[in-house]
Amino acid sequence: MLQWLAVGVLVFSLNQLASGLVQSGRPDLTAKLAFVELPLYLFSFWLALRAGGIEAAAAVWAARAVIEGAVLVLFVRRLSPASASAVAPLAPALVAAGVAFAIAFALNGVAAKAVFLGVTLAVFAPLAWRRILRAEERTRIRARFAGA
Repeated sequence: MLQWLAVGVLVFSLNQLASGLVQSGRPDLTAKLAFVELPLYLFSFWLALRAGGIEAAAAVWAARAVIEGAVLVLFVRRLSPASASAVAPLAPALVAAGVAFAIAFALNGVAAKAVFLGVTLAVFAPLAWRRILRAEERTRIRARFAGA
């Protein structure tokens, strides 16, 4: 259950960029999205809880985060094509996170999960350094560590 909640929290955190962009231009759309998704989510949550228990309900919650994120990205692309480039990196990040979580779910034992975590961080850190951070952000980080 906690793994599904972790997936949902990760996706919700990535959704914040798209949500902020939508709310800056059309705050009514996020409210309308919530209004439409609430009955669908509650029904799905109830079915999942009855059929699969708390773990299935957590999976439904994570799925809601993914669907909401996709809709928010579509809103951004329609409302502000210039801002669409700001949310474009979210898709590969979500796919990579999904693959990482799927592998982590499949692993058994704390040792295997710890090794996987180490490998994932070793791969993610250089990618984040080069692909996510801008040059001025890398310069500030270097200066901060040099002065410490």
